[in-house]
Amino acid sequence: MSAIDEQPATPMDKSFKKFVSHLIIVSVSLLTIALLYMLISGKNEWRGAVFTSFIINFLNVYSGALILVKNSSLAPQKFINKVLGSMVVRIFVNVGLIFVCLQFFKFDRLVFVLSFFVFYILFLILELQFITKSFKEKSETKV
Repeated sequence: MSAIDEQPATPMDKSFKKFVSHLIIVSVSLLTIALLYMLISGKNEWRGAVFTSFIINFLNVYSGALILVKNSSLAPQKFINKVLGSMVVRIFVNVGLIFVCLQFFKFDRLVFVLSFFVFYILFLILELQFITKSFKEKSETKV
């Protein structure tokens, strides 16, 4: 690959890489805490519910951040439409996945729903931090 083909990293790219590293660190920490709690309390039957809710939420927040990055160069109105549209789609996908998991898997329903919303809220906080930091940096580079 020649030097001409390489594009310099934009602030959004750097911000996304930092977000992914934070997401992985938080994920490993949360899963370690959950695993230790399940081992200590003898609740091994919770593993499927907890890990499934984690995977759903991890993919949700990662895809949301990826959509933000991929559409960050659009005009403001198009950007808002794409981001809000993707949020609606992601919510419906999450509701569908919750329904499928509760109907077809033999998870403890309370454990699945509680762990789902704990992961959802924690990952939402990370996603909001990413949005505010990355777009603050983006607006500062335009000035």
